[in-house]
Amino acid sequence: MRHNYFEVIILDETIKILLNFTIPIATAFFAYYLGRKGSRKDYEKEKKRERYLNAYVPYINMLYKGFFFNNIDLSNKPIEIRTAFFEHLTQNIQYWDNSTLKIYPYFYRSYINLLGFEKDSTLYNKETPFNFYYQLNKITLSILEEAKILSTELSLPQLTEPFLNDYRQLVNVLNTSKRQKYNPLK
Repeated sequence: MRHNYFEVIILDETIKILLNFTIPIATAFFAYYLGRKGSRKDYEKEKKRERYLNAYVPYINMLYKGFFFNNIDLSNKPIEIRTAFFEHLTQNIQYWDNSTLKIYPYFYRSYINLLGFEKDSTLYNKETPFNFYYQLNKITLSILEEAKILSTELSLPQLTEPFLNDYRQLVNVLNTSKRQKYNPLK
């Protein structure tokens, strides 16, 4: 079957017209997709930055100010210092990561029990101060680990370096100590 010369020209023109319409439309959709993806990444990065600057950096600053480089022992500190940690954790709860949020109820309970223990120690377990110490250091370790991740993702200085290894070791020791104290086989 032979094609007429005019049929081939008309077919070529039709393809050109179709390409003239589809290429710009496809390009527009592709540009929109890339722009949307870029906007989402920018939004997520800004949210991480907000979390880091509003919750994590102030908490780390509290550690620096209190010179709590290897543990937070607030047992001999005024109640105002314990309250400052408690309030910062509570007021910034929307910024904490999932692992910190899992620890928070135990920390909260231990703080409330410690306040009661200080008023009347006969009503509470003698391990109440240790439990608060344990929960506070455990939640601090969780915050430091997430702060390290966020600062790396945001290309910011690692403020957690002076603390992180010591807190990991401390929480491991406290975990061992807690298991030994509450071991039902003893």
